[in-house]
This record gives sequence, C-alpha cells and structure tokens, in this order.
Amino acid sequence: MKKTSSKRKLNNRGFSLIELIVTLAIMVVLVAAAAVTVSMLDSSYVEDAERGIKDYISLGRTKSMSVSASDWYVTVGKEGKDYYVYLYKDVKKIVSDGGVDKEITETVLVEKKKIGTKISITYRVNMEQPAKDVTEEKGLEFHFDPATGKIVNVKCDGGYVASDYMASGIGYIGISRNDYEINLKVFFNTGKCERE
Repeated sequence: MKKTSSKRKLNNRGFSLIELIVTLAIMVVLVAAAAVTVSMLDSSYVEDAERGIKDYISLGRTKSMSVSASDWYVTVGKEGKDYYVYLYKDVKKIVSDGGVDKEITETVLVEKKKIGTKISITYRVNMEQPAKDVTEEKGLEFHFDPATGKIVNVKCDGGYVASDYMASGIGYIGISRNDYEINLKVFFNTGKCERE
C-alpha cells in the first residue's frame, strides 16, 4: 500500500510549464476576440445610425420636391436611451370656425425609425463651433425647400442654428459610441449628406 500512495504523490505535482503556457495562450486569444467583438459592436451601432440619418435626409429632400406640403423636415431626436429619426410634413388646411374660415397648419408624422441605442449624437454648423448634444425628441431638425430640395433651416433643441443666409454652408453631425466616432457633412445648398 505504501507504493500506491507514493505513486499518487508522484503523479500529483501540479501543472507543467507547457500546460500553463497553453492555458495562458488560450486566454489571450479569448480576450483579444472579446475586444475585437466589442469594437465591432461599437462601429455597427454608429454605422446603423449613420445609415438611418443619411436615408431620412435623402427621403426628406426627395419628398419635399415631389409631394405637396407646406414644409417637409427630418428630425433626429432622443426618446429615453434610444435615438430615432422622423420624417414630418406640415399640411395647411382650411377650417370653419363659427362661419369664419381659418387656415391652420397640421404637422403629420410620416415615418419614424429607431437608429440607435447607447450612442451619442452631436451637431455643429462649422468645425470651429463647439458641438451641441442632441438630447431632446425634436433635437435636430432639417427643413427642406420644396422647389430645390436644399436645406433652408436647421434647428437644434428648438433654436435656429442655420437659416437661409447660411444655405451655402455645411453642417456636421457627429455620431459616436465609446471610442468609435464618425462625422457626417450635411450640405445645405444641395440637401445631401455624406461621411466626412
């Protein structure tokens, strides 16, 4: 019986150096894969938001030139932790009020799309200006000219940041998550949007 117990002691020496190196190598590969996955998720969230904003600005521009309404505009806004992009149109109506006809403007939500969660969206008229966070539901609005499709007014959190006199300029939308960030250029004179 003594021989059996001494064999157990000889076989129970712990990890060999090779086993330890193989285990550490596997751990390094798993940590690197996790880091790449997180980075890919960040870029995926930001690029989804970019596509949504670009698509809706293009849609707003097209609708403003082809479908009759007094005003077409695209809004980028935040509801809770989620960012959405909206397409609105203002329609003028004649309403009788006690025998008197009045013209009223009704705002109609045409489309709404969720573009991201856990991202940050900012806006600036030029790169010298500090970026303004888009934090409200109607945080950032782009109003289109029905004849040309150009952007004639831009509002951020309810206040005008650009109007007709700046229509030849460029606005910048920043979209970020963690360390991944992109900037979109919005050309006021054409109503188009592209990545910087």
